[in-house]
Amino acid sequence: MCLGSNLGERERNLKNALAFLTKDGLIDLVKCSSIYRSEGIEQGEGEPEYLNQVIEVNTPLPPEHLLNVCKRVESKLGRSSGEGYNGPRIIDIDILFYDELIIKTEDLVIPHPRAGRRRFVLQPLSEIASDFLHPVMHLSIAQLLKESDDPGWVKKQESGEVGFCPKIGRKS
Repeated sequence: MCLGSNLGERERNLKNALAFLTKDGLIDLVKCSSIYRSEGIEQGEGEPEYLNQVIEVNTPLPPEHLLNVCKRVESKLGRSSGEGYNGPRIIDIDILFYDELIIKTEDLVIPHPRAGRRRFVLQPLSEIASDFLHPVMHLSIAQLLKESDDPGWVKKQESGEVGFCPKIGRKS
């Protein structure tokens, strides 16, 4: 899963999202990437940088239920349903992969359709799952990152509790 925020207290938004996702015990954090800064896809003048983090989770929830949990967490943290597709947001939670499943419904597409191309996803994902094979593109995350033509910049966040997984209490 990928978490992103560029409004409000961005680092706190990521931490709160992790806390809400794991609150009921149905989602367990396995690995958390460091936090990365990046520019928005369609970043406007004066728009804050995004903070992004990729997490690996274990859950018995089927993908559709996991999506519902993600949407509820976004709502709890103040994301409105009217926020733009690539625009500024308090929190964005995307399911990138669910094992090696390929799902395409009206509400859910797994793998995430842009996960294999966006540097702000690939860089943190490579940190925790570089050998994972993209089930559609049939390339490892490390290879996708190496071959990425995404012009956006991505930099590791140097302050704060970088890479901290609160549920498992360790740095990944």
